[in-house]
Amino acid sequence: MLCVMQAEEIRNWWQKHRNGLLRCGLVLMTAIATARLGYEFWRLLFDACPPGAIDLHTIYTHTHDWFSGRPFPAMYPPAAYPIFWLFYGWLPITVSRWLWALTSAALLIGLALLLTRAIGSKTRLERFFWFVFFLAIYPTAITLGNGQLTLHIIFPLLAGILLVKKRWSHWGNGLLASALLLFALVKPSITLPFLWIVLFAAGSLRILTVIATGYAALTLFSLSFREDGLFGFFEGLKFHSSGIFTHQGYANLYAWFGSLDLEAWAFPAAAVVFFASGVWCYRHRHSDLWLQLGVVAIVARLWIYHRLYDDLLIVIPMVAILRITSQEMSSQNSDIIAGLLLFLCWGGLLIPGTLYRLPLPWGVPFQVGHVLIWIAILIFLALHAERLRQLNIVHKD
Repeated sequence: MLCVMQAEEIRNWWQKHRNGLLRCGLVLMTAIATARLGYEFWRLLFDACPPGAIDLHTIYTHTHDWFSGRPFPAMYPPAAYPIFWLFYGWLPITVSRWLWALTSAALLIGLALLLTRAIGSKTRLERFFWFVFFLAIYPTAITLGNGQLTLHIIFPLLAGILLVKKRWSHWGNGLLASALLLFALVKPSITLPFLWIVLFAAGSLRILTVIATGYAALTLFSLSFREDGLFGFFEGLKFHSSGIFTHQGYANLYAWFGSLDLEAWAFPAAAVVFFASGVWCYRHRHSDLWLQLGVVAIVARLWIYHRLYDDLLIVIPMVAILRITSQEMSSQNSDIIAGLLLFLCWGGLLIPGTLYRLPLPWGVPFQVGHVLIWIAILIFLALHAERLRQLNIVHKD
């Protein structure tokens, strides 16, 4: 009884101070977004390479090396390089930086609008609050300044899955969904876990067949430029990535096993987590789509090598939490728990990402704090989905 009264007091307090707190947060985030985006677009367009556009410069060089047949430490699958060529293969590096900046800006706005719409906020203040939040967070900034792929992956990935779940019968929509998901596969470490959702969606077999066919065609075309073939690619990947995966990423299974000198167990552990997420997706295939996306996004962030820019994945479970807080109150007070997790995640993504680079032990709170919050969100979303499944609450797309 006491817990119910306290929960009601929290709700009343939030309703009373809601608009004032949102406005204060909006002012703070606008200042952060202005400073971060201004600096990071400058890094992307004008700062010397490196450190400005460091990842763009690396992929640009590797794309030219790939199609020239020169040896280099390939870190992406062969099918990715024909897609990279669209941005890097036919333009000077300076022009490629501008093209990447323009497409990044468009995708950033598109992703913020997509996520804000998914939240379903009823007031303009709330919608603007979360729109600015997606612009202000550190993974957005680092992705832009480095010229990383994360924005170019997450937007088509989500758009493709949303098209699949709409179950539109028109062949053009299915082809568009397939093209978007095929594009997103340039970075399988992000995309692969989400394909479980596609696999268990109604009528998705044709889409997966088109994706597999397109991916195979891109792979064969790409390998035709390499004398060493697919076997040589995997040998080179194994050699060059052995230390990177386990010692240069953060907050993922490979980094944790590497820190314990158990590198040989990293891949089996990642495989177990990957297939376990598939079992979960099948069990909850009729749940709300954003609940599924939220759980899988955290799995995708933790299951394999990632760096700070891929923390952008965490905005997806935040959308799932926001949708829960907007639902009717339950006896389990899930809206209160969701609100607390949301606040912690909100603060965690707004703090400077450079805190990660602080020497030990000062950088530990940043890493450990993030992981604890993400795992707590994962457990919360999984339990919420299971409760809805047991109550036989089925989401209709």
